[in-house]
Amino acid sequence: MKDFKIKFRSIASSSKGNCYLLEGHKTKILIEAGIPVKKIDEALDHQLHSIDACFVSHKHKDHSKALFEVAAKGVDVYALKETLEDYPKHHRYNALKYKNVEDGRAYGSIHVGEFKINPFPVDHDVENAGFLISSSLSGEKLLFIIDTYYCKYRFSGITHFAIECNYSAEILKENAEKSDLSKKYLNRIYKSHFSLENLCDFFNANDLSDCKEIYTLHMSEGNGDARLFKNVIEAKTGKSVTVCEA
Repeated sequence: MKDFKIKFRSIASSSKGNCYLLEGHKTKILIEAGIPVKKIDEALDHQLHSIDACFVSHKHKDHSKALFEVAAKGVDVYALKETLEDYPKHHRYNALKYKNVEDGRAYGSIHVGEFKINPFPVDHDVENAGFLISSSLSGEKLLFIIDTYYCKYRFSGITHFAIECNYSAEILKENAEKSDLSKKYLNRIYKSHFSLENLCDFFNANDLSDCKEIYTLHMSEGNGDARLFKNVIEAKTGKSVTVCEA
């Protein structure tokens, strides 16, 4: 399988809903189920039943809305216990567990087909998980992080980053001055989402030598700028960047 490459695709990526597809050689997994199940199925050419598993990062509805319906379609759903408590019980629910270790190397593993998925905690205003996903066939690794303002772990060997870039601090500041945004609103953004500036700091702290592609996720409609994000991150990293928009 030397010529095989994993494929990442955004189905939805905004505060209105998030859903992403990761395809391996024989394995397909969804990450997030934050849009109606009908729209997910349509995006998959009505092949939702072919999905091997769905991983949900946290309980907010723009990430978990269709969790129960996806499970009811016969897909194994993996989510944190706190997230599952918000939905009717289902035999296809699997509670995520992770080891909160300082060096970021000893996560609990879940195996789905050719993929090994390692969940790890990231800071948000509710319990939240990031995912390190490795392909046993291509040897590639995808790092998925969304809805966080800080990740304390450091990574190497990542070939694909799918990571939040929600807002620009400068744009948010300008909008706050124009619209007199409340401190409560601003503090929630600062304490729950990755800014362009935070993301650049994150890339500075991690080894990007194996990186092939960067996908930025969950851009704010009013506080983000796709062209700015792409230009700044490509200049910072020297890597190809795709800004996933709604």
